[in-house]
Amino acid sequence: MAFLTLIVPLYNGSRFIDALSRNLLAVHQAVADTELLLVNDGSSDDTLPRLQAFLQTDAARPLNVKLIDTPNGGVSRARNTALAAAGGRYVMFMDQDDAVDASKLAALLAELAQSDADMLHFNADARYARQTEVYPRDRFLTDIPFSSYAWSYVYRRAMIVRYGLRFNEGMKYLEDGLFVLACLLRSERIVTSPQAVYTYTDNPQSVMRSVRTAAQTQKFLDDIGAAVKGYTALLQAADAAGDAAERLHEIRDSFQFIHIVNMLKAGVSRRELAARLADAGYDYRLRHYPSRFNRRVAVAALCRLFRSQTLLGILAGSRAMYYVQRLKAAHRL
Repeated sequence: MAFLTLIVPLYNGSRFIDALSRNLLAVHQAVADTELLLVNDGSSDDTLPRLQAFLQTDAARPLNVKLIDTPNGGVSRARNTALAAAGGRYVMFMDQDDAVDASKLAALLAELAQSDADMLHFNADARYARQTEVYPRDRFLTDIPFSSYAWSYVYRRAMIVRYGLRFNEGMKYLEDGLFVLACLLRSERIVTSPQAVYTYTDNPQSVMRSVRTAAQTQKFLDDIGAAVKGYTALLQAADAAGDAAERLHEIRDSFQFIHIVNMLKAGVSRRELAARLADAGYDYRLRHYPSRFNRRVAVAALCRLFRSQTLLGILAGSRAMYYVQRLKAAHRL
């Protein structure tokens, strides 16, 4: 059994393959016991033949690699397909246009192996995680800001299999966080490090950064609402208590905040706003937000507005909420 399975979905990623190939070779050299799963998610460019050509090179022959070609179904389906084929003790996800520091990853995987923890979290906020340390789950939830990026963790595969944890294939946006939190809640211990293992590329053509059509905006709002309901279900089923339970409510309320901000930015009608909030179970309280990780004045001011059903109704559809986009930049989980 390989120690690590590294899963990389690709969609129309031909221009990234040279850099990705070099990075995968570096990971293999640093962590020889690695299984690579590359998933071509129905690309319409030459991603597949370029991957096939790379795998035929002399440099790639030592790799333990599988290339999976599937019809286009989105990143969640591609990841789930790879999870079903994975054989490593732990699994990790990487995006096609990002990079991993192989030597830093190898060092932290050694810590993970020694501790036999359920998860590894790297790129943690150095203001709260000042050194590499093993955290019990509830202390992790309480003391470390929640990173909703699937790529910032390594996961015990047996835990994923045992509890049937998967990405929500019906969501195009914000699907990572629900998977991450579900895994955290099933974990007992998490190795946590501020080490910058992963370099995220802020790609203007990515799903989250590209300009959305009207239909895509509606899907985005749908998925934020689904995320709020998903976080609510997770916190209701969790066995956390005390400060950890409070933190789960903070995470849920932070996404409710994001939900409201984006509806107002989109200029939804008063009726649509009320309907979407009712569907997401909003009680006009936001009792657990802002959190201790985000005490910015702009966020606190918006939360006060969002606790008033009357004010929200007035703001709905108002062009004044164009300026929320600037205020949203101050928001972090």
